[in-house]
Parts: sequence; C-alpha cells; structure tokens
Amino acid sequence: MNVLKNNVLACGFNFPHHSNSSGYHHLVPHISNKFLNANSYLFGNSKFGSLMRKINLLIFDLLIPLQYKNYNIIHFIYPENHIMFSVPKNKISVATVHLPVDWLEKNHPRKFAANIRYNAFSKLDGIITLSQEQSNTLKEYFPNIMVKFIPHGINQLVSQPVMMSDKQNLKIVIIGSNFRDYKSVTDLLNFIQRESKSWELHMLGLDKKYHEEFGRYQNVKIYKYLDETEYMNVIANSHVNYLPVTFATANNALLESHALGVPTIATDLDAIRDYSLSTTRHFNSNKELINHIINIDNMSIDEYNLIREKTFKEAKKFYWENIKVEVNSFYDEISNIKGYK
Repeated sequence: MNVLKNNVLACGFNFPHHSNSSGYHHLVPHISNKFLNANSYLFGNSKFGSLMRKINLLIFDLLIPLQYKNYNIIHFIYPENHIMFSVPKNKISVATVHLPVDWLEKNHPRKFAANIRYNAFSKLDGIITLSQEQSNTLKEYFPNIMVKFIPHGINQLVSQPVMMSDKQNLKIVIIGSNFRDYKSVTDLLNFIQRESKSWELHMLGLDKKYHEEFGRYQNVKIYKYLDETEYMNVIANSHVNYLPVTFATANNALLESHALGVPTIATDLDAIRDYSLSTTRHFNSNKELINHIINIDNMSIDEYNLIREKTFKEAKKFYWENIKVEVNSFYDEISNIKGYK
C-alpha cells in the first residue's frame, strides 16, 4: 500500500509546555491531512493531570471511532494519555509511545486502569517507540505486534547556526524540568561557586519550586516567561546545552539544541545516545561533566565554532521530512504483513 496523507487519521493533542517548534504533533502535517486534537474538545484547555483534563481525554477517546470511516490508518500520537477504548478493528492502528511503560508492570498501583490500557495496546497493529530500549521492552510484552524505534523529529529552526565571537563567560543553558536530575545541577553550581568559575547557567522551563533554590546562586539566570523567538535566542546564544536527566525517550531540549547548532553535554543514557550526534558528550559523574565543560571552555573560538557548524549539519537527520519517510515505510510494512488493502 502506497501511503497517502488522506489515508491517515492522526489522533492526539499538543502539550502547552512545548515550544511552537517542538512536540510530536509536528509530525502530523507530514503524514496526515486530518488531525483530531483533544484540545478542541470539552475541557481541552484544562491543566494536564486535572480532573477536567481527564474527563476531556475520556470524552476524546470515546468519540474518536466516529471519525474512522474514511481512513485506512489510525495513528495515536500520545496514546499513554488517553487510549483505552478507541483502537479500531479492520483498520491499521499505530501508536507512538513516549513515556515510561510502568503500566505494563504486574504490581502497578492502578492495576484496573493499567489492565484496560494493556488490553487496548494489545489490539494495535504497530507501535512506534522513541528509543531503542523501549522498542526492545515492548517487543517482549507484545510479540505479535510490530514494534519499531523511529526517532522523534524537529522542525528546521534556523538556516545557519549562530557563530560565537567569544567564550569569556561560558554560557550553559538548562532546558525543561521533566525527569531532570537536579542534584547534578546543584553539584555543578557548588563547583562553580567553590572554584570561582565565570560560567553562567541560563535556566529555561525550570520547575517553580526550584526557582528560589537555584536563584540564590550568583551565576544563575532563571527565565520565567519567553515567547518563541526569545526562547530560541537564549539557546542559540549559549555555548553548550547541559542536559541532566534521569529518564529519556526523545528529548525536545536536545533536538532543539541540535537544530540551533548548540552542542550538548548530557547524562549517559541509552535513549540519549539514540539522539546524540558526533558532537554530543556524555557523563556518568559530576567529574566527567565538569571535565567536558572545561574542555569546551578551553577551546579557541575557531575550534568551538567548527563544533557548532558540525552540530547544525548533523541535526538535519532528525528533520521531520526525514522522519516521515520512516513512518510511512512502517505503515507500508504493517499493511503488507497484515494483508490490509
């Protein structure tokens, strides 16, 4: 089956914490002409995790089947948040997994809901994971379902990277709060203070409860509210993206930095390596982290700008135009094996 956009019904929503250029919903225009967005349903503007948002997603899941008739492929783009009842029969059904799959564990505290979700997932034809590690895990749980790791993507953000003119005060950007290792951040800040380093930490999307704790450090700047242009400018005008995480599949902060040509120093996780470039550095200890930063700080500006150019060039492999080819190929693969027409 040669997949066309009008064959695919994409179902999901967009998260409010994503920048306008990030988030998995940006795949939708590349694969589908129809996007069912839960944000446009009742209580769609409610905060995620609230009762109203849970009602919104329940209504959304129950109403999705009314839209199936004219489509051959149904793709759930954020299934962990709603997919309970909406997996179709006699259609190609695909879901992309983003979050930890702890609901597969037998001792899950919300066992009833976890069982419903497990049963729903078991009816899928295909699952796309955003890390190789999760692909291996889900293949064990669902041996009869096609499971494949296809990376998350990113929009092209700029036509060329910002070239830096100096590194007198090394600017380190930290983006986001989900699954962040704040102990690593504290250890780094204490080192900067103890060694009187002129490194600056620029923090975007920081969890509010940490504003006061990190704000007391002299070399920290915390940004509360930025528009898209301001947000991207802070990243682009930083020398390095510091990404301390405890869990990852895809990571928008990493992809955004790639697309802006900003090199990253990140926790050494398998899923981070799935999205790493030749310029990405990994750490397993505070000592490794600091050594990486010192190495970048000691580079000449010409050496450093070559890394920015290389980062920007290699980031193109994660552009949605390239990711969509893999997704469409996955649709075709399922169709051929399942015998759907």
